[in-house]
Amino acid sequence: MKPETITSIDVLKFIDGEFRTAARDVLDLHGLDLEERVEQFRCLPVLHEGGFVFSYGDNSSKFRTGDYVLLNPHSPDMKGETIGGGSKLVIQSLDERHKMISLADPYRFWGNSYDPAPNEKCLIDERTVSRFPLYTYPAWASGYLSTPKEPGPLLQQILSGNYKDKTHKGRFPDPPQFLLNIQKKAFRHALRHPLSLIQGPPGTGKTFLIAQMVEGFVGMGLKVLICAFSHRAINNALNACVRNTSLKKAAKIGGGYANDDLEERVSGDTGSPVVGMTAFEAFKSRAALIRKALKNGGYVRPVIPAVRDETYWRSLDQYTRNIFEAGIQNESSEYDVVIFDEASQLLIHHALMAMPCARHYIFVGDHKQMPPVIQGFHKGNPVNQSVFSYLLEYYPELNHVLDETRRMNSAITAFPSSEYYGNRLKPIPEVRNRLLQIRSIPKNSTLAAIVDPKAPVVFVHVNHSDFSQQCPEEAMVVARIVFELVAHCGIDPKDGLCVVAAYRRQNNLIRQKIAEIVHRKKKLSKDMAQKLLSPGLIIDTVERIQGQERDVVIVSLTASDEEYIRAEKEFLMMPNRMNVSFTRPRTKLIVVGSKSLFRVIPGDRDEQYEDIVSGRTVLRSRGVVLSNHFRRWYFHVKGSHRIVDGTVLAERLS
Repeated sequence: MKPETITSIDVLKFIDGEFRTAARDVLDLHGLDLEERVEQFRCLPVLHEGGFVFSYGDNSSKFRTGDYVLLNPHSPDMKGETIGGGSKLVIQSLDERHKMISLADPYRFWGNSYDPAPNEKCLIDERTVSRFPLYTYPAWASGYLSTPKEPGPLLQQILSGNYKDKTHKGRFPDPPQFLLNIQKKAFRHALRHPLSLIQGPPGTGKTFLIAQMVEGFVGMGLKVLICAFSHRAINNALNACVRNTSLKKAAKIGGGYANDDLEERVSGDTGSPVVGMTAFEAFKSRAALIRKALKNGGYVRPVIPAVRDETYWRSLDQYTRNIFEAGIQNESSEYDVVIFDEASQLLIHHALMAMPCARHYIFVGDHKQMPPVIQGFHKGNPVNQSVFSYLLEYYPELNHVLDETRRMNSAITAFPSSEYYGNRLKPIPEVRNRLLQIRSIPKNSTLAAIVDPKAPVVFVHVNHSDFSQQCPEEAMVVARIVFELVAHCGIDPKDGLCVVAAYRRQNNLIRQKIAEIVHRKKKLSKDMAQKLLSPGLIIDTVERIQGQERDVVIVSLTASDEEYIRAEKEFLMMPNRMNVSFTRPRTKLIVVGSKSLFRVIPGDRDEQYEDIVSGRTVLRSRGVVLSNHFRRWYFHVKGSHRIVDGTVLAERLS
């Protein structure tokens, strides 16, 4: 079934709904004590390094680049309305590797409230947008959905499902011979057609393909913009362009500390033929024109009524269109092509901010992996999804699915291929039978069975129940496995291993248990201790590890309380989250958890039914069928892989 056509009013309603949901949530959050806010990873104690730069310790947080925050002096009594008196800032960059955070003051609040001294301890708390929620870049960009000015009509045509595919005339470069056949097909279509979709399942080389397409466009004398949800994705694509092609330079606009991992040949020179930036950065020049129109035009914003009916939304839509058209004239494009990476994590109105930069669009993503972060429930609003998912429903014939993975061996690929990709995803011959290479086998028989290279997929059962967001038994087992892999098996903790858990509490507990083991091992070398305690060893949530890969991935399932699992079913049972977790490893997947999770049917008893054909127990929720994918994975492993009882190991460690 085709999606509903998006209107500018849909965008305005969505933005307003997200703002109100976030505002209620932050209001409740500020009512908590400092310790509770830190425990929920929504308050970050920092040390002022000077200017807008702060350092922080081992504390984890949910903060991301672009988040609105409040800066206050560090005080254990800081809560409630007191928090709101702090400096209103925005996170410009967040460098987790060096534990540095850089704030920006786009609204010139610095000095009007709290101005910390050097080396002063401070607190960073969440806040909502303090101004009118629809006075934002995405709201202004919604004007493209109603204006007759170019490129409005083209964008309206694409987003209404009325776009008719066509082919550019001229000569085009052939795809490089080293590309796989499906990559060559996607390459040819993307260069010749104004609109292309490329679905890149795990390990299928979408970033590498992006670099080859960029080289092709630049060879035609065209200028390319790479846009993505995160700075990490933009940086990866730009690095691939200068590493894997003949391109001598590329440019990155914005990002601050987030640009530390860029190659030297990636500069800030906007004259480069390939430039990377976020959608917000791409809209800045247009936003400046709209601000100028607002300042000079005397526009009166509609008063918010007690009940926001359709009359209000129409008047607000007209107001938005008026200021948009006053600031934006018929536009020429700064670029010839826009490539959206991570398009499956990009909301439609965010894509709208960058699409006017060109008239040729390539959307690269995978809707089977993590979707955009959406806080509210927007029933019936077509904006409530990624731009990739939306366009895929309208234009499936323009989508090219990369179906050969260079990452995972056959054993690891089998389940996600059958569960999420219709059995289309296959490993290339070179990695099909690839196994983990280790220096030695642990003396402990249980650990030996777990790390055995001949068992690429292992489930380690730890008998526990009644745990929700952290489980000491699992943390102990995971920590011991990490220690064995690094200290005895010779696995590089930075490039060869990562640990994934759904909850930061569990991740912090795992780090704590690793530190305890290191402390107990008196004969451990200083170099090995540093390796095990290094921030280079990634122990993080699913959201933070998408796009990464390691030789070994350990997944801690954590939860075993049946009532909690049912209450959190839409989070825990989200197939996208499981898909990302289980497709990070190259040679070995170790899943640690309680069988209690597999027994849980995710929903109320009266909502359950048995699918006679598949034998699956499923739940209908919000019109969506939820299924216990973990249960199906367990039976998949039980039939063809290894299950190890790690309960005794947990008891020995306790």
